[in-house]
Amino acid sequence: MGGRYQIIQHVGGGGMAKVYKAKDTILDRFVAIKVMNEILSHDRDFVRRFIQEAQATAKLSHPNIMNVYDAGREGQTYFMVMEYVDGPTLKKWIRSRGALSPKEAISIAMQICDGLAHAHANGIVHRDIKPQNIMSAPDGRIKVTDFGISRILRSSSTLTKTGTVMGSVHYFSPEQARGSDIGFPSDLYSLGVVLFEMVTGRVPFDGEENINVALKHVQEPVPDPRSFNPDLPDECCRVIFKALEKDPGRRYQSAEEMKRALQQAMSSIRKSTIHTHADVQLSKKADHPAPGVEQSSRQLPSRNDRLRHTTLQPMKSKRTAKMVKRFIFIGFAIILLLSALKLAGEIQTSVSAKPPANQKTESPRGPDPGTRTKMYKIIVGTFANKQNAEKLKSRLQAKGVTVFVDQVQIAGKTRYRVQAGAFRNREMAEEQLKKLQRNGFEHAHIVN
Repeated sequence: MGGRYQIIQHVGGGGMAKVYKAKDTILDRFVAIKVMNEILSHDRDFVRRFIQEAQATAKLSHPNIMNVYDAGREGQTYFMVMEYVDGPTLKKWIRSRGALSPKEAISIAMQICDGLAHAHANGIVHRDIKPQNIMSAPDGRIKVTDFGISRILRSSSTLTKTGTVMGSVHYFSPEQARGSDIGFPSDLYSLGVVLFEMVTGRVPFDGEENINVALKHVQEPVPDPRSFNPDLPDECCRVIFKALEKDPGRRYQSAEEMKRALQQAMSSIRKSTIHTHADVQLSKKADHPAPGVEQSSRQLPSRNDRLRHTTLQPMKSKRTAKMVKRFIFIGFAIILLLSALKLAGEIQTSVSAKPPANQKTESPRGPDPGTRTKMYKIIVGTFANKQNAEKLKSRLQAKGVTVFVDQVQIAGKTRYRVQAGAFRNREMAEEQLKKLQRNGFEHAHIVN
C-alpha cells in the first residue's frame, strides 16, 4: 500500500474504517494504517476534509497523542498512517478489570489532559473523547487517538444516522447533543464522562436508544458516582461534577485547569492515605512494642550477680542437684493435679449445660457477625426509584437469574440495589459477572 507499507494483520476498526498493523519498508518500523470505508471514499467532500484534517493532525507532536505520519490513496481507497501502539484501549481495560482505583484513574486523566492541551493549543477540538479512543502503551504512557476524524463525522451526520455515532453518544457534551457550536470545554465534558466510567465501571447516562441518552446529557442531573462506588474520595467527585456541568461556562475552561484540579485531588488522596497508614502503624506499635524498646526496659543483673553466677556454675553441689530434682517432681505433681481439676470441671459443665430430654434446642441462625467471611456481591444496578429496580429485577428473572432488591443507605440517601448473588470465592463471582455482561448487563460489577 502506498508503495512502502506492507499490511501484516487486521487489528481493529468499525463501520467507518478498518485499522491494520503494517510495516513501513522504507523506515523499517511498524505502523498502524486506518483505511477509510469504501462508501465514504466516494464522498468527495468527505475525502477532501479527511485529507485536510489528517494534515492538521500530523502537525501535532506530543507523547500523549498518537502521531500521524502520512495520508494517501491507493486506487479508490484512502488511508492514514499512524503510530503503532501495542497495547489495549482504555475501554478493554475497564471491561477486563472493572472500576479502576481513584489514583490510577486520575493519573490516566491527567495524561489525557496533557494531550488535549497540546491539541487545543493548535486549534483542534477532538469531539470524540471516549475510552475506545484512548490507548495504553507498553511503557504505561496513555495515547489519545483519532484527532480530527470525529469532527468531520459530526459535521455531516445526525443522531438518527446509522453507524455514525454508535458508542459515542454516551460521551456527548450537552451542546453536541443539541447540535450547537462546540469548543474546548466539550472535550473536557467528554473526559469527565470517561473519568466517571473509570472510577465506577459504568457511564453516567445510558438508555436503549441513542436519542434517549443524548437527551439525558441535556436534561438530567449527573448521578452521584458514590452511589456506584461508595469509597470514592470527595476530591475525585468534585472534579467529575465540575467537568460534567451542563453549562460550558461553568466547566473547566482549559485542559490545563482541569489537570491542576486533578493534581490537587491526587495530592489530597495521597495525604489521606499517608495519614491512614501512619495511624495503623502507631496502633500496631502501641499493641506490640518494638523489640529494642522491650529489651531496654528489662533490668540487667548487676556485675556482682554475673560474677557469682559464673563462679558457682561449675561448682554445683550434690545438695543443689537434689533440690532441683525435688522442684521438678513437685512441678509435675502440680501439673497433674491442675489437669485433673480442669477435666472434672469440663465434665460438670457439660452435664449442667445439657438440656432436658423434653426441651427442644434451636440451631443457630447463622455465623456470628464477628466471624463472617468476606463476600463478593454482584450489583447489577442501583436506583433512587424502587420501581426502576423492580423492572431490572424482572428483566434478570426473565433470563433465569436469581436476584433480589436490597434497600441501602448511600451518602445519607435511600437507594434500591439490585443484587444477583453473593460469593465467598472471587473467581466464582467473576464467572457470574461475565455471564451477566454477556447477556447485556454490561454495568454489573462486584463489590465486597
